[in-house]
Amino acid sequence: MRVVNRLLRRAVLQRFDFTIDEMLPTVGATVLDVGCGSGVLAEGLLKAGAESVTGVDVSQGMLDLAENRLNGPIREGKVSLVCEDFMEWQTESRFDYVVALGVFDYSGDSQQLIRRMRNFALRRIVVSLPTPSRFRFRSGIRRIRYRIQGKGDVYYYSRDDAEELAKMCGASSFRLRDLGSGQGFLVVVDFE
Repeated sequence: MRVVNRLLRRAVLQRFDFTIDEMLPTVGATVLDVGCGSGVLAEGLLKAGAESVTGVDVSQGMLDLAENRLNGPIREGKVSLVCEDFMEWQTESRFDYVVALGVFDYSGDSQQLIRRMRNFALRRIVVSLPTPSRFRFRSGIRRIRYRIQGKGDVYYYSRDDAEELAKMCGASSFRLRDLGSGQGFLVVVDFE
C-alpha cells in the first residue's frame, strides 16, 4: 500500500511532509487539527514533539480510525478527538497552531472557515488549497464523482484566492508553498 500511495497519492504525502515542516518548531506546541480524519497528521505532529493535538471531524467513522491509531496518546491525555462540525464547535481553548488539510476542498465559504480558524490560532495557521488539476478532466471527474456520491461540490483556488485568504486573517506574514504538479498550495499564516 505504501508503494501505491507513493505513486498515486504523492501530492497527499508531500502535503503531509510540507505541513510537518511548516509547523516546526512543534516541541511543546498545542495543535488544533480541523478535519483530522484518521489521525495521520496528529500522529506526525506528536512525533515532532507537539504537547497536545485536538482533532475535530464530522465523521465518526474517521474518528474511530483515529482513535485506534492514537490509542496510547489519547490515554496519556495528549490527544482529544471531537465529533462535530468545526463551524459549530465551541471551546474556550486557543492553540499555537491550527491546521486544515483537505478541508477547503469542500468548503463553500472559505472566508468564513479561515476566520473561524483565526479565532483559535495563537501563532500560525496552515491550510491546503487545491488548484484545478493541470489535467482539467481530472478536476471535472472529481466534481462529478462527489456530486453523484452525494458528497457535495469540490472547490478549487487560484494563487490570488490563496493570498486573499491569508491577508484576511490579519497576519503579520504569510507564504504560499506550491505543492507542485498542479496540486495546489500550502498556505502558512503567521501571527507573531
